[in-house]
Amino acid sequence: MKAWIEIEDEIKNLTLSAKFQDEGIKAIAINYVLKTKKEGRSGSSISTQQGKFISPINKQYTLFEVRMNLSKKDDLSVKLFVYHNKQLVAQD
Repeated sequence: MKAWIEIEDEIKNLTLSAKFQDEGIKAIAINYVLKTKKEGRSGSSISTQQGKFISPINKQYTLFEVRMNLSKKDDLSVKLFVYHNKQLVAQD
């Protein structure tokens, strides 16, 4: 199983996509948690997104997508955790 975060567009208008791929032989139930933290001149913000899904076999799946404004002086932290039966199976 693989999980990763893709970043698209320019720094001022960023798109973050949380992706997942199950390379196993059967579909399984997955839970995910995506945490974002942004700090800058205008303050800080923290967001946590959670969800559940049945993973398609050998297909890339977009778990969540978010757009945000970001300046060059802002700090951004993004973490993705994927669980199966309450055990961590992938992260980025």
